[in-house]
Amino acid sequence: MSAWGVALFSDDTACDVRDTYRELIEDGVDDEEAARRVLDGRR
Repeated sequence: MSAWGVALFSDDTACDVRDTYRELIEDGVDDEEAARRVLDGRR
């Protein structure tokens, strides 16, 4: 893990969460379920 600034998406964890959420949405998972899966750590 690393951070390269102070902005919200300036660290690996935040980028991973965002990318996982986006992938789920692109795969047709609805918003609420995608958020639940991200918070639970599942895909």
